[in-house]
Amino acid sequence: MTLTAWQALDGAVNLTKGRRFSFMQQPAGGHIAVQLAKLRGAKVIGTASVNLDLLRDLGADEAINYSTTSFENVVHNVDVVLDT
Repeated sequence: MTLTAWQALDGAVNLTKGRRFSFMQQPAGGHIAVQLAKLRGAKVIGTASVNLDLLRDLGADEAINYSTTSFENVVHNVDVVLDT
């Protein structure tokens, strides 16, 4: 998972400081990508259902409960979306 997250964030999209990064589809399970994005200085927006506190603890700036809130209705103007 670490190498996959690194390849996605560094190689594919070159995530850099100040970019807005959104991680869809239960990012608490992709905890490495959340942490790597934060290390790169990105603003991280993630979705989860029951692990919202874990998502915030991992460094997410915003945690959206996808079981009660439609991601598409609340997240706008992001530079990168990683959908696992």
